[in-house]
Amino acid sequence: MSKTWSLILVVAFSLGYGVKAYLDAQQEVTAQSAQQKADMPMVTGEGGKEVALFHPEDPRINVLYFGFTRCPDVCPTSLAMLSAALKQVDEETLNKIRPIFITLDPERDSGADSDTYAKYFHPNFEAMPPMPIRLRH
Repeated sequence: MSKTWSLILVVAFSLGYGVKAYLDAQQEVTAQSAQQKADMPMVTGEGGKEVALFHPEDPRINVLYFGFTRCPDVCPTSLAMLSAALKQVDEETLNKIRPIFITLDPERDSGADSDTYAKYFHPNFEAMPPMPIRLRH
């Protein structure tokens, strides 16, 4: 009888220790995930909402372009080159790319202007709204 109780005690102790180790590991993974989310670069989006520029759950490659809608020569030329490159890739590859236009002149570039300007070069462009950019890292 003593051996049976000893065996039950050892099994119960081992099982309890295993459950505790598992729960501790899960808690550590959750803490690491929260820290990674806090470390993501963010910009202030529409209505003051923060938008993650790089999100682990979004597998697309982000191509950021910082410019002005009233830029006379450099911005349109650069965006035309980027647009030409996007038009050369196949549809499957294009779906893996997220081109983002971020205005550097939020006082003169409205949200609609930025979006229209960016989409003129390629329909896949996303435009960040014209708010003072607050990069958080």
